[in-house]
Amino acid sequence: MTSIESASAQPEAWLKLDRDGRTLAVGGAWTIAEAARLDRELDGLELSGGELAIDGTEISRLDSAGAWLLLRTRKTVEAQGGTVSRFDVPELYQPLIENLNQ
Repeated sequence: MTSIESASAQPEAWLKLDRDGRTLAVGGAWTIAEAARLDRELDGLELSGGELAIDGTEISRLDSAGAWLLLRTRKTVEAQGGTVSRFDVPELYQPLIENLNQ
């Protein structure tokens, strides 16, 4: 049986931790519509207390729910004694990150 997958079968937002666990790449629409799923996926990651780069340069949309998830991830790494060496999001969303980070 042949299957044809539509573009809507793939989630709008995604995340990927590289093999060595040092870069978390995220992209797509990090919005309230995807927040519950992203929360579960982030909770399932093995984030060690080492150095982590968060690469959000592929984010196409970001609202406060998505920004909060990213900031919480950074705080989780730091609470485990690690450091976030890089925290990149598109320039358009920098003010949102800064406001929520206060």
